[in-house]
Amino acid sequence: MRLALFVVLTALAALAACKTANPNVCCATEAQCADLGVDDLRPCKAGQACNADFTCIASECDDSSDCSSDAPVCINNLCVASCVVDADCAGSPGGDLCADDGVCVGCKSSADCSGDTPFCDAEDRACRGCERDSECTGGVCLEADAVCVADADVTFLSQNGTDAGSCGRSTPCRTLRYALTQPHLVAHFDGGSTDVGAAALSFERSLYIDGTNTKIEGGSASGVLEISEAGSNDRRVTLNSVTIGPGSGNAVTSSLRSANIRVHNSIIERPIDVSNGTFQASRSRITRSIKCTSGSLKLDDNQIQEASVEAMACQVTAARNQFESRSGVPFTTQGGLVTFENNLVVVTDRYVDALYVTSSLSGSSVRFNTIVSQTGVTTSDPALYCDETLDVSNNIIAYNSTNPISQNCRPRFTLFDSITPPSDTMGEGNKVGDVGTFFADRDRGDFHLSNQSPAKDVATPGTGVLTDLDGNPRGPMPDMGAFEAP
Repeated sequence: MRLALFVVLTALAALAACKTANPNVCCATEAQCADLGVDDLRPCKAGQACNADFTCIASECDDSSDCSSDAPVCINNLCVASCVVDADCAGSPGGDLCADDGVCVGCKSSADCSGDTPFCDAEDRACRGCERDSECTGGVCLEADAVCVADADVTFLSQNGTDAGSCGRSTPCRTLRYALTQPHLVAHFDGGSTDVGAAALSFERSLYIDGTNTKIEGGSASGVLEISEAGSNDRRVTLNSVTIGPGSGNAVTSSLRSANIRVHNSIIERPIDVSNGTFQASRSRITRSIKCTSGSLKLDDNQIQEASVEAMACQVTAARNQFESRSGVPFTTQGGLVTFENNLVVVTDRYVDALYVTSSLSGSSVRFNTIVSQTGVTTSDPALYCDETLDVSNNIIAYNSTNPISQNCRPRFTLFDSITPPSDTMGEGNKVGDVGTFFADRDRGDFHLSNQSPAKDVATPGTGVLTDLDGNPRGPMPDMGAFEAP
Protein backbone atom coordinates (compact mmCIF):
# COMPACT_ATOMS: atom_id res chain seq x y z
CA MET A 1 0.00 0.00 0.00
CA ARG A 2 2.81 2.39 0.89
CA LEU A 3 4.58 1.45 -2.35
CA ALA A 4 1.48 2.25 -4.44
CA LEU A 5 1.05 5.62 -2.73
CA PHE A 6 4.69 6.45 -3.40
CA VAL A 7 4.24 5.68 -7.11
CA VAL A 8 1.20 7.96 -7.37
CA LEU A 9 2.92 10.83 -5.57
CA THR A 10 5.98 10.46 -7.81
CA ALA A 11 3.83 10.56 -10.95
CA LEU A 12 2.01 13.69 -9.74
CA ALA A 13 5.33 15.39 -8.99
CA ALA A 14 6.61 14.51 -12.45
CA LEU A 15 3.44 15.89 -14.07
CA ALA A 16 3.80 19.12 -12.13
CA ALA A 17 7.40 19.39 -13.21
CA CYS A 18 6.36 19.03 -16.88
CA LYS A 19 4.03 22.05 -16.53
CA THR A 20 6.69 24.31 -14.97
CA ALA A 21 7.86 26.93 -17.52
CA ASN A 22 11.42 26.50 -18.73
CA PRO A 23 13.10 29.88 -17.98
CA ASN A 24 15.25 29.49 -21.11
CA VAL A 25 12.25 29.20 -23.45
CA CYS A 26 10.03 32.15 -24.46
CA CYS A 27 7.21 33.21 -26.75
CA ALA A 28 6.06 36.81 -27.17
CA THR A 29 2.89 36.48 -29.27
CA GLU A 30 0.01 34.02 -29.46
CA ALA A 31 1.22 32.83 -32.87
CA GLN A 32 4.74 32.28 -31.55
CA CYS A 33 3.39 30.43 -28.51
CA ALA A 34 1.28 28.22 -30.78
CA ASP A 35 4.41 27.33 -32.73
CA LEU A 36 6.10 26.48 -29.44
CA GLY A 37 3.11 24.32 -28.44
CA VAL A 38 2.06 26.21 -25.33
CA ASP A 39 -1.09 28.15 -24.48
CA ASP A 40 0.27 31.04 -22.43
CA LEU A 41 2.71 33.86 -23.21
CA ARG A 42 6.21 33.38 -21.84
CA PRO A 43 7.85 36.83 -21.93
CA CYS A 44 11.53 37.54 -21.42
CA LYS A 45 12.99 39.72 -18.70
CA ALA A 46 13.16 43.51 -19.06
CA GLY A 47 15.77 44.53 -21.62
CA GLN A 48 15.41 41.25 -23.53
CA ALA A 49 13.48 40.11 -26.60
CA CYS A 50 12.20 36.69 -27.66
CA ASN A 51 14.03 35.43 -30.74
CA ALA A 52 12.58 33.25 -33.52
CA ASP A 53 14.13 30.15 -31.90
CA PHE A 54 12.19 30.83 -28.65
CA THR A 55 15.24 32.04 -26.73
CA CYS A 56 15.72 35.35 -24.92
CA ILE A 57 18.35 37.71 -26.31
CA ALA A 58 19.25 41.34 -25.67
CA SER A 59 16.60 43.76 -26.97
CA GLU A 60 17.51 45.22 -30.40
CA CYS A 61 15.11 48.16 -30.60
CA ASP A 62 12.35 50.17 -28.98
CA ASP A 63 10.90 51.34 -32.30
CA SER A 64 11.91 51.26 -35.98
CA SER A 65 14.17 54.29 -35.66
CA ASP A 66 16.65 51.99 -33.86
CA CYS A 67 16.92 49.56 -36.80
CA SER A 68 19.21 49.53 -39.87
CA SER A 69 18.28 49.45 -43.55
CA ASP A 70 18.94 45.68 -43.69
CA ALA A 71 16.22 44.99 -41.11
CA PRO A 72 14.33 48.28 -40.85
CA VAL A 73 11.25 47.32 -38.80
CA CYS A 74 11.00 46.89 -35.02
CA ILE A 75 8.57 44.16 -33.91
CA ASN A 76 8.56 42.93 -30.32
CA ASN A 77 11.93 44.58 -29.71
CA LEU A 78 13.58 42.77 -32.65
CA CYS A 79 14.69 44.33 -35.97
CA VAL A 80 13.11 42.44 -38.89
CA ALA A 81 12.87 42.88 -42.66
CA SER A 82 9.12 43.52 -43.05
CA CYS A 83 6.21 45.11 -41.25
CA VAL A 84 2.82 43.46 -40.74
CA VAL A 85 0.60 46.23 -39.35
CA ASP A 86 0.92 50.03 -39.19
CA ALA A 87 1.97 49.93 -35.54
CA ASP A 88 5.17 48.13 -36.59
CA CYS A 89 6.31 51.28 -38.42
CA ALA A 90 6.44 53.60 -35.41
CA GLY A 91 9.64 55.63 -35.71
CA SER A 92 10.46 54.37 -39.20
CA PRO A 93 12.14 56.98 -41.42
CA GLY A 94 10.15 55.56 -44.33
CA GLY A 95 6.82 56.46 -42.77
CA ASP A 96 4.30 55.19 -40.24
CA LEU A 97 2.12 53.10 -42.58
CA CYS A 98 2.71 49.44 -43.48
CA ALA A 99 2.27 48.79 -47.21
CA ASP A 100 1.09 45.46 -48.67
CA ASP A 101 4.69 44.50 -49.53
CA GLY A 102 5.81 44.88 -45.90
CA VAL A 103 7.57 48.21 -46.35
CA CYS A 104 7.02 51.17 -44.04
CA VAL A 105 5.86 54.12 -46.17
CA GLY A 106 4.54 57.63 -45.78
CA CYS A 107 1.40 56.98 -47.80
CA LYS A 108 -0.45 54.29 -49.72
CA SER A 109 -2.61 56.73 -51.67
CA SER A 110 -3.32 60.45 -51.74
CA ALA A 111 -6.11 59.81 -49.22
CA ASP A 112 -3.31 59.50 -46.65
CA CYS A 113 -2.00 63.00 -47.47
CA SER A 114 -3.22 66.51 -46.70
CA GLY A 115 -2.22 70.14 -46.26
CA ASP A 116 0.71 71.39 -48.32
CA THR A 117 1.63 67.81 -49.36
CA PRO A 118 -1.67 66.43 -50.71
CA PHE A 119 -0.28 63.97 -53.28
CA CYS A 120 1.14 60.47 -52.70
CA ASP A 121 4.20 59.94 -54.88
CA ALA A 122 3.83 56.56 -56.59
CA GLU A 123 7.57 55.89 -56.59
CA ASP A 124 8.70 57.23 -53.22
CA ARG A 125 5.38 56.48 -51.48
CA ALA A 126 5.69 59.70 -49.55
CA CYS A 127 3.36 62.68 -49.44
CA ARG A 128 4.50 65.58 -51.62
CA GLY A 129 3.40 68.87 -53.03
CA CYS A 130 2.44 69.45 -56.66
CA GLU A 131 4.88 68.80 -59.51
CA ARG A 132 2.84 70.05 -62.47
CA ASP A 133 0.00 72.44 -63.21
CA SER A 134 -2.41 69.63 -64.06
CA GLU A 135 -2.36 68.46 -60.44
CA CYS A 136 -3.80 71.76 -59.18
CA THR A 137 -7.46 72.69 -59.19
CA GLY A 138 -6.60 76.20 -60.31
CA GLY A 139 -4.12 74.93 -62.87
CA VAL A 140 -1.05 76.70 -61.49
CA CYS A 141 1.64 74.79 -59.61
CA LEU A 142 4.64 76.69 -58.29
CA GLU A 143 7.09 73.85 -58.81
CA ALA A 144 9.99 75.50 -56.99
CA ASP A 145 7.88 75.41 -53.81
CA ALA A 146 5.64 72.45 -54.79
CA VAL A 147 2.45 74.34 -53.90
CA CYS A 148 -0.76 75.06 -55.80
CA VAL A 149 -1.97 78.64 -56.06
CA ALA A 150 -5.50 79.87 -56.65
CA ASP A 151 -6.37 81.82 -59.81
CA ALA A 152 -7.34 84.82 -57.69
CA ASP A 153 -3.68 85.18 -56.66
CA VAL A 154 -2.22 85.00 -60.18
CA THR A 155 -1.54 87.50 -62.95
CA PHE A 156 -2.03 85.52 -66.18
CA LEU A 157 0.11 86.33 -69.22
CA SER A 158 0.11 85.22 -72.84
CA GLN A 159 2.04 86.29 -75.91
CA ASN A 160 -1.35 86.97 -77.49
CA GLY A 161 -2.64 88.89 -74.47
CA THR A 162 -3.28 92.62 -74.03
CA ASP A 163 -1.76 94.80 -71.33
CA ALA A 164 -5.04 95.99 -69.84
CA GLY A 165 -7.36 95.12 -67.02
CA SER A 166 -6.62 92.70 -64.18
CA CYS A 167 -5.03 89.87 -66.24
CA GLY A 168 -7.39 87.01 -65.38
CA ARG A 169 -7.14 83.51 -66.84
CA SER A 170 -9.63 84.27 -69.63
CA THR A 171 -8.26 87.79 -70.30
CA PRO A 172 -4.48 87.46 -69.98
CA CYS A 173 -2.08 90.35 -70.30
CA ARG A 174 1.09 90.27 -72.38
CA THR A 175 4.25 91.51 -70.63
CA LEU A 176 6.12 91.07 -67.37
CA ARG A 177 6.51 94.81 -67.16
CA TYR A 178 2.73 95.18 -66.98
CA ALA A 179 2.53 92.24 -64.54
CA LEU A 180 4.58 94.27 -62.06
CA THR A 181 1.79 96.86 -61.98
CA GLN A 182 -0.64 94.19 -60.69
CA PRO A 183 -0.98 93.30 -57.00
CA HIS A 184 -0.38 89.56 -57.35
CA LEU A 185 2.91 87.93 -56.32
CA VAL A 186 2.62 85.29 -59.09
CA ALA A 187 2.81 85.89 -62.84
CA HIS A 188 1.96 82.77 -64.84
CA PHE A 189 2.93 82.63 -68.51
CA ASP A 190 1.49 79.68 -70.39
CA GLY A 191 4.08 78.89 -73.10
CA GLY A 192 5.31 81.21 -75.81
CA SER A 193 7.65 84.13 -75.19
CA THR A 194 7.62 87.55 -73.60
CA ASP A 195 9.82 90.56 -74.30
CA VAL A 196 10.81 92.87 -71.45
CA GLY A 197 11.55 95.63 -73.94
CA ALA A 198 14.64 97.68 -74.71
CA ALA A 199 15.48 98.38 -71.05
CA ALA A 200 16.17 95.87 -68.31
CA LEU A 201 13.15 94.98 -66.19
CA SER A 202 13.68 96.42 -62.71
CA PHE A 203 12.03 94.80 -59.68
CA GLU A 204 10.92 96.94 -56.78
CA ARG A 205 8.78 94.19 -55.26
CA SER A 206 8.74 90.40 -55.09
CA LEU A 207 7.44 88.36 -58.03
CA TYR A 208 7.22 84.65 -58.83
CA ILE A 209 7.50 84.21 -62.62
CA ASP A 210 6.03 80.82 -63.46
CA GLY A 211 6.38 79.73 -67.07
CA THR A 212 5.63 76.71 -69.19
CA ASN A 213 8.81 76.51 -71.27
CA THR A 214 8.47 80.28 -71.62
CA LYS A 215 11.24 82.36 -73.18
CA ILE A 216 12.09 85.79 -71.73
CA GLU A 217 13.64 88.07 -74.34
CA GLY A 218 14.86 91.64 -74.65
CA GLY A 219 16.75 93.70 -72.15
CA SER A 220 19.62 96.13 -72.57
CA ALA A 221 23.39 95.96 -72.51
CA SER A 222 23.14 96.02 -68.71
CA GLY A 223 20.86 93.01 -68.51
CA VAL A 224 17.38 91.48 -68.69
CA LEU A 225 16.28 91.43 -65.04
CA GLU A 226 17.66 93.83 -62.42
CA ILE A 227 17.16 94.05 -58.66
CA SER A 228 18.83 97.09 -57.19
CA GLU A 229 18.53 99.36 -54.17
CA ALA A 230 15.48 101.29 -55.43
CA GLY A 231 12.72 100.94 -52.87
CA SER A 232 13.15 99.75 -49.31
CA ASN A 233 11.37 96.39 -49.18
CA ASP A 234 12.92 92.94 -49.46
CA ARG A 235 12.55 91.26 -52.80
CA ARG A 236 12.17 87.59 -53.72
CA VAL A 237 12.23 86.90 -57.45
CA THR A 238 11.73 83.35 -58.71
CA LEU A 239 12.10 82.14 -62.28
CA ASN A 240 10.40 78.78 -62.79
CA SER A 241 10.41 76.85 -66.09
CA VAL A 242 11.66 79.76 -68.19
CA THR A 243 14.49 80.29 -70.66
CA ILE A 244 16.66 83.38 -70.93
CA GLY A 245 18.48 82.88 -74.21
CA PRO A 246 21.84 84.27 -75.35
CA GLY A 247 22.29 87.99 -75.88
CA SER A 248 24.01 91.07 -74.49
CA GLY A 249 24.00 91.88 -70.79
CA ASN A 250 23.32 89.69 -67.78
CA ALA A 251 20.33 87.46 -67.35
CA VAL A 252 20.06 88.61 -63.73
CA THR A 253 21.85 91.45 -61.96
CA SER A 254 21.34 92.17 -58.27
CA SER A 255 23.03 94.52 -55.83
CA LEU A 256 20.41 94.46 -53.06
CA ARG A 257 21.49 92.85 -49.81
CA SER A 258 17.96 91.67 -49.01
CA ALA A 259 17.30 90.26 -52.50
CA ASN A 260 16.70 86.54 -52.94
CA ILE A 261 16.78 85.30 -56.54
CA ARG A 262 15.81 81.72 -57.37
CA VAL A 263 16.03 79.88 -60.67
CA HIS A 264 14.28 76.50 -60.89
CA ASN A 265 13.88 74.10 -63.80
CA SER A 266 15.07 76.79 -66.20
CA ILE A 267 17.66 77.45 -68.90
CA ILE A 268 19.92 80.48 -68.40
CA GLU A 269 22.22 81.39 -71.29
CA ARG A 270 23.42 84.80 -70.12
CA PRO A 271 25.65 85.68 -67.12
CA ILE A 272 24.37 86.06 -63.58
CA ASP A 273 25.91 88.71 -61.30
CA VAL A 274 24.85 88.98 -57.64
CA SER A 275 26.32 91.29 -55.01
CA ASN A 276 25.30 91.08 -51.35
CA GLY A 277 22.06 89.14 -51.90
CA THR A 278 21.29 85.44 -52.37
CA PHE A 279 21.17 83.51 -55.64
CA GLN A 280 19.80 79.96 -55.79
CA ALA A 281 19.59 77.64 -58.77
CA SER A 282 18.09 74.14 -58.84
CA ARG A 283 17.38 71.61 -61.58
CA SER A 284 18.48 74.12 -64.22
CA ARG A 285 20.93 74.33 -67.10
CA ILE A 286 23.32 77.28 -66.91
CA THR A 287 25.74 78.02 -69.73
CA ARG A 288 27.32 81.34 -68.72
CA SER A 289 29.17 82.64 -65.68
CA ILE A 290 27.72 82.97 -62.20
CA LYS A 291 29.40 85.70 -60.13
CA CYS A 292 28.80 86.26 -56.42
CA THR A 293 30.36 89.01 -54.30
CA SER A 294 29.77 89.25 -50.55
CA GLY A 295 26.52 87.32 -50.79
CA SER A 296 25.19 83.78 -50.75
CA LEU A 297 25.22 81.24 -53.58
CA LYS A 298 23.31 77.94 -53.51
CA LEU A 299 23.54 75.50 -56.43
CA ASP A 300 21.66 72.20 -56.27
CA ASP A 301 21.13 69.58 -58.98
CA ASN A 302 22.10 71.72 -61.99
CA GLN A 303 23.91 71.20 -65.27
CA ILE A 304 26.57 73.91 -65.45
CA GLN A 305 28.02 73.72 -68.96
CA GLU A 306 30.83 75.84 -70.36
CA ALA A 307 30.17 78.18 -67.45
CA SER A 308 32.29 79.34 -64.56
CA VAL A 309 31.24 79.91 -60.96
CA GLU A 310 33.21 82.79 -59.42
CA ALA A 311 32.68 83.78 -55.79
CA MET A 312 34.43 86.38 -53.65
CA ALA A 313 33.71 86.41 -49.90
CA CYS A 314 30.45 84.50 -50.44
CA GLN A 315 28.82 81.67 -48.59
CA VAL A 316 28.72 78.98 -51.28
CA THR A 317 26.92 75.64 -51.24
CA ALA A 318 27.20 73.49 -54.37
CA ALA A 319 25.74 69.99 -54.22
CA ARG A 320 24.69 67.40 -56.80
CA ASN A 321 25.72 69.49 -59.80
CA GLN A 322 27.37 68.43 -63.04
CA PHE A 323 30.07 70.82 -64.23
CA GLU A 324 31.46 70.51 -67.75
CA SER A 325 34.12 72.85 -69.08
CA ARG A 326 36.42 73.19 -72.07
CA SER A 327 37.89 76.65 -71.73
CA GLY A 328 37.94 77.84 -68.13
CA VAL A 329 38.05 76.99 -64.44
CA PRO A 330 34.58 75.63 -63.59
CA PHE A 331 34.60 76.66 -59.92
CA THR A 332 36.58 79.44 -58.19
CA THR A 333 36.08 80.82 -54.69
CA GLN A 334 38.12 83.12 -52.50
CA GLY A 335 37.06 83.60 -48.90
CA GLY A 336 33.69 82.73 -47.41
CA LEU A 337 32.26 79.43 -46.17
CA VAL A 338 32.35 76.84 -48.97
CA THR A 339 30.57 73.48 -49.14
CA PHE A 340 31.24 71.57 -52.37
CA GLU A 341 29.97 67.98 -52.31
CA ASN A 342 28.42 65.28 -54.48
CA ASN A 343 29.44 67.09 -57.68
CA LEU A 344 30.77 65.75 -60.96
CA VAL A 345 33.40 67.99 -62.59
CA VAL A 346 34.56 67.11 -66.10
CA VAL A 347 37.15 69.06 -68.09
CA THR A 348 37.02 67.96 -71.71
CA ASP A 349 39.56 69.96 -73.73
CA ARG A 350 41.97 72.56 -72.45
CA TYR A 351 44.19 71.98 -69.48
CA VAL A 352 42.94 74.11 -66.61
CA ASP A 353 42.49 73.93 -62.86
CA ALA A 354 39.16 72.27 -62.24
CA LEU A 355 38.58 73.78 -58.79
CA TYR A 356 40.26 76.79 -57.19
CA VAL A 357 39.28 77.23 -53.52
CA THR A 358 41.40 79.45 -51.27
CA SER A 359 41.16 81.46 -48.03
CA SER A 360 37.89 79.78 -47.11
CA LEU A 361 36.46 79.99 -43.62
CA SER A 362 36.81 77.22 -41.04
CA GLY A 363 34.35 74.42 -41.75
CA SER A 364 34.68 74.65 -45.54
CA SER A 365 34.89 71.35 -47.39
CA VAL A 366 35.32 69.67 -50.76
CA ARG A 367 34.15 66.08 -50.38
CA PHE A 368 32.45 63.23 -52.19
CA ASN A 369 33.15 64.69 -55.65
CA THR A 370 34.37 63.09 -58.86
CA ILE A 371 36.85 65.26 -60.78
CA VAL A 372 37.86 63.99 -64.20
CA SER A 373 39.91 65.19 -67.16
CA GLN A 374 38.85 63.74 -70.53
CA THR A 375 41.68 65.35 -72.52
CA GLY A 376 43.50 62.07 -73.02
CA VAL A 377 46.87 63.79 -72.67
CA THR A 378 48.96 64.03 -69.52
CA THR A 379 48.97 67.49 -67.95
CA SER A 380 50.53 69.21 -64.94
CA ASP A 381 47.45 71.30 -64.12
CA PRO A 382 45.78 70.79 -60.73
CA ALA A 383 42.39 69.21 -60.37
CA LEU A 384 42.15 71.11 -57.08
CA TYR A 385 44.07 74.22 -56.07
CA CYS A 386 43.49 74.91 -52.40
CA ASP A 387 45.15 75.75 -49.10
CA GLU A 388 45.20 74.20 -45.65
CA THR A 389 41.93 75.92 -44.64
CA LEU A 390 39.92 73.34 -46.60
CA ASP A 391 38.71 69.86 -45.62
CA VAL A 392 39.35 67.72 -48.72
CA SER A 393 38.08 64.16 -48.37
CA ASN A 394 36.33 61.21 -50.02
CA ASN A 395 36.84 62.43 -53.60
CA ILE A 396 37.87 60.67 -56.80
CA ILE A 397 40.49 62.60 -58.75
CA ALA A 398 41.13 61.06 -62.18
CA TYR A 399 42.79 64.05 -63.79
CA ASN A 400 45.69 62.45 -65.67
CA SER A 401 47.93 65.05 -64.06
CA THR A 402 51.40 64.90 -62.57
CA ASN A 403 50.31 67.65 -60.17
CA PRO A 404 46.59 67.10 -59.40
CA ILE A 405 46.73 68.74 -55.94
CA SER A 406 48.38 72.05 -55.10
CA GLN A 407 51.13 72.00 -52.51
CA ASN A 408 49.05 73.15 -49.52
CA CYS A 409 46.06 70.86 -50.09
CA ARG A 410 45.74 68.00 -47.60
CA PRO A 411 43.41 65.37 -49.12
CA ARG A 412 42.18 62.40 -47.09
CA PHE A 413 40.35 59.24 -48.16
CA THR A 414 40.68 60.19 -51.81
CA LEU A 415 41.22 57.93 -54.84
CA PHE A 416 43.81 59.06 -57.39
CA ASP A 417 44.79 57.66 -60.78
CA SER A 418 48.14 55.93 -61.05
CA ILE A 419 49.94 58.87 -62.69
CA THR A 420 49.63 60.86 -59.44
CA PRO A 421 53.01 61.34 -57.69
CA PRO A 422 53.40 59.84 -54.17
CA SER A 423 53.81 63.32 -52.67
CA ASP A 424 50.11 64.04 -53.46
CA THR A 425 48.74 60.77 -52.07
CA MET A 426 50.35 60.59 -48.62
CA GLY A 427 47.27 61.59 -46.60
CA GLU A 428 45.17 59.33 -44.39
CA GLY A 429 43.10 56.79 -46.27
CA ASN A 430 44.21 57.89 -49.75
CA LYS A 431 44.37 55.26 -52.49
CA VAL A 432 45.91 54.99 -55.95
CA GLY A 433 44.49 52.76 -58.67
CA ASP A 434 44.19 51.97 -62.35
CA VAL A 435 41.75 54.56 -63.71
CA GLY A 436 40.41 51.91 -66.10
CA THR A 437 38.77 50.23 -63.10
CA PHE A 438 37.19 53.33 -61.55
CA PHE A 439 34.09 53.96 -63.65
CA ALA A 440 31.27 52.16 -65.43
CA ASP A 441 32.24 53.64 -68.83
CA ARG A 442 34.66 56.56 -68.74
CA ASP A 443 34.91 56.84 -72.54
CA ARG A 444 31.15 57.37 -72.83
CA GLY A 445 31.01 59.75 -69.87
CA ASP A 446 29.39 57.37 -67.39
CA PHE A 447 31.22 58.08 -64.13
CA HIS A 448 29.15 55.81 -61.91
CA LEU A 449 31.37 53.26 -60.19
CA SER A 450 32.26 50.00 -61.88
CA ASN A 451 31.75 46.71 -60.04
CA GLN A 452 35.48 46.45 -59.39
CA SER A 453 36.07 50.11 -58.54
CA PRO A 454 38.60 50.63 -55.71
CA ALA A 455 36.42 53.54 -54.53
CA LYS A 456 33.78 51.20 -53.13
CA ASP A 457 33.24 50.98 -49.35
CA VAL A 458 36.41 52.90 -48.43
CA ALA A 459 35.17 56.45 -47.72
CA THR A 460 34.84 57.94 -44.26
CA PRO A 461 31.68 56.78 -42.42
CA GLY A 462 29.60 59.14 -40.34
CA THR A 463 30.22 62.26 -42.44
CA GLY A 464 26.59 63.36 -42.56
CA VAL A 465 26.55 63.15 -46.38
CA LEU A 466 23.64 60.72 -46.60
CA THR A 467 22.93 60.65 -50.35
CA ASP A 468 24.92 60.78 -53.59
CA LEU A 469 24.61 62.93 -56.72
CA ASP A 470 21.66 60.86 -57.94
CA GLY A 471 19.91 61.13 -54.57
CA ASN A 472 20.59 57.48 -53.72
CA PRO A 473 21.35 56.70 -50.06
CA ARG A 474 24.95 56.15 -49.04
CA GLY A 475 25.72 52.96 -47.16
CA PRO A 476 27.18 52.58 -43.67
CA MET A 477 30.56 52.24 -45.39
CA PRO A 478 30.16 54.83 -48.17
CA ASP A 479 31.99 55.00 -51.49
CA MET A 480 34.42 57.68 -52.56
CA GLY A 481 33.32 60.13 -55.24
CA ALA A 482 30.00 61.60 -56.32
CA PHE A 483 28.20 58.30 -56.93
CA GLU A 484 27.40 55.49 -54.53
CA ALA A 485 27.50 52.02 -56.09
CA PRO A 486 24.18 50.08 -56.13
